[in-house]
Amino acid sequence: MGEASAKAQKLQTPVTSGIKFSHSDQVIYIIVNFFENCNNGSVIGYLKMGWKNLFIFDMSGSYIKKRCFCCLDFYIHDSKQRQGFGKKLFDFMLRDNKITANLIPIDRPSEKLLMFLKKHYNLCTIIPQSNNFILYQQFFYGKNDNNETKENDTKSSLCGKNISHSVNEKSCEPSITIKKYIQEQWLKNAI
Repeated sequence: MGEASAKAQKLQTPVTSGIKFSHSDQVIYIIVNFFENCNNGSVIGYLKMGWKNLFIFDMSGSYIKKRCFCCLDFYIHDSKQRQGFGKKLFDFMLRDNKITANLIPIDRPSEKLLMFLKKHYNLCTIIPQSNNFILYQQFFYGKNDNNETKENDTKSSLCGKNISHSVNEKSCEPSITIKKYIQEQWLKNAI
C-alpha cells in the first residue's frame, strides 16, 4: 500500500512502510474488509498521522513556530476510491483526536487529496508555505486547544503502561473495520 501511495503522489520512494512506522512515534489508521480475498481480508487504505514542529506563515505573512498534528500520508486503494471509505477513515481519525479537518497541516497532498478535502470539508483556500506542508485559511480561525492538549494525551499513552488499550475499532459496515495502531502495537502484530 505504501508503494501504491508513493506512485499516486509521484514520489520515488514510499513514505509509509512497516519498517519506517516501527521506528516512529506516528499513528496509523487502517481500514480493512475482513471478508474480501477469500475471507483472508484486504486492506482498503490507511491514514498516517504524526506531530511535527512546523515553521509556518500566518495570515499576515509572519513566520510562527507551531507543533501540529499533521496528515503525513493518506491512501485508499484505487479500486476502492469513490466509495466512501476515505471519508469514513478521515472522519474516524477526526473523532478519535477531537479535532477538525481545518486544523491539520497536510504533507505533500496529491490533487486527489486536495479535491477530497474540498468536497467533504469545504477546505479551499490554501495559505502557501515554504515547506512541503499545506495549510488552509481556516487553520488560523480554529481553536488549537484540542490540538495541543491531544498531543500531551497521545504522548502519555505512547509512553505509559496503558499502551495495549489504545487500539480503537469501529465497524462502519458489517465487514469493514478501522483500526488505530501506534509503534508498540505494530511491532507486536508484526512478530
